[in-house]
Amino acid sequence: MTRREQVQALDLAGERNFRNAINLTKARRRLLRDLIGIRKRREISQAQVADAIGIDRSGISRFESDIEGSNPTIDVILRYAHAVGASIHMWAEPLEVAEARHVALIWQASADSSSPSRPDFHRPRPVDAANARAEWRHVGAGR
Repeated sequence: MTRREQVQALDLAGERNFRNAINLTKARRRLLRDLIGIRKRREISQAQVADAIGIDRSGISRFESDIEGSNPTIDVILRYAHAVGASIHMWAEPLEVAEARHVALIWQASADSSSPSRPDFHRPRPVDAANARAEWRHVGAGR
């Protein structure tokens, strides 16, 4: 990879990184909503959570009422999850792997709904699907 390609790959303002930022924001919101929902279903009060994790009740209130504005640390999120009896699963993967997995899931869902009977039908591998998507973007950009 040339230096220019490396710099372009790091362009955080690019479309690919913009979509990733949106997806990360959605995942953050979903995680916080899920944790709050678990607390409420278990009938655990904000005060009980605050006592369990060692912060002021107003901190829990801000955390829950201002999902967009609050910026809890991973440590606070994990302690909150522990206090309400929730499990959190986190992992990180290269963006192209996540995109390929997404394409494969869409392909699988569409194939399941209309199982083809043609003998020449084949399912692409996730890597092939991601490469095809990258090539399509390249062609679409007039390159």
